[in-house]
Amino acid sequence: MKNGSKEFNTINMIQLLKSQATTYGFRSWYPLLNKSGSNYPLVSEKLWAAYEDAIIEAQYLDCVWFDGEKIMPAVFKISGDSILEGLCRLKNVKELLPPYFSKFYFIVEDNVYLKTLEELSKPIFRNSEIIVLSKSELAKTIMNLIPKVKH
Repeated sequence: MKNGSKEFNTINMIQLLKSQATTYGFRSWYPLLNKSGSNYPLVSEKLWAAYEDAIIEAQYLDCVWFDGEKIMPAVFKISGDSILEGLCRLKNVKELLPPYFSKFYFIVEDNVYLKTLEELSKPIFRNSEIIVLSKSELAKTIMNLIPKVKH
């Protein structure tokens, strides 16, 4: 895809997420599939090391924040072509990991925000606790995504 397309916007969103992780003092992990290259293998994270299926599924996510060795504050998926696929990817990863205190964010284009909320209200996602943000909302609220509490 060309600049100005969904791919370019996704890369900009990942850059924003990585930058904010640094501001919080977190490490950010992102998969090679984003064409921006992963900074390290997810298996090296102690929280994920024993969960091979979750690591495989995480290759379709866009960013994961880590705070130390025992805290994973946030997991992000940026919507691609399919809202349903993105929601399922987040839900799958959440179900494959132990119940960490983590927030799972699904970032969507502004014009599909309401449609995404409709999908999220379906029974399959009822207890998923996925938080939907539009791209413009993310840009405005990123400073307040995670409480500034250090452990």
